[in-house]
Amino acid sequence: MAYCEEADIQKQLDPVTLVQLTDDDADGSSDEGVIAAAIAEADATIDAMLSGQYVTPFTTPPELVKRLSVTLSVGNLYARRPHTDAGVWGDRVSRAERLLEKIATGKLSLGDAASGDENQDDVETNKTTEDLIFSGENTDFDY
Repeated sequence: MAYCEEADIQKQLDPVTLVQLTDDDADGSSDEGVIAAAIAEADATIDAMLSGQYVTPFTTPPELVKRLSVTLSVGNLYARRPHTDAGVWGDRVSRAERLLEKIATGKLSLGDAASGDENQDDVETNKTTEDLIFSGENTDFDY
């Protein structure tokens, strides 16, 4: 499962720019395969960088991972066309990479949503109050 979708990238790039970055067959439309490859490359980078701190790939990626995937994917599309000015995307990709490094080294966290244990709030026990060894009634101890 990809961390972002083509629609997420379309929200970030105007249609003309998206065609310029992905239209390898010169048919005037963006190439879904090129976009999918850019997303796969971004997600592989995220997984590689975060696998020391988290179980990857994420089954339900946190929102931050999705946003990082979009940013890195757009960066990958611009990298395919080095003659095209990446503008603000170059800075965004650099910031995303620095953020990933901080998460990878444990300086920042993705939070509980990324722990890999989706049922951590559903703790069950077979113990009852009758199982208590100390009830608080017998607090007279002879030392």
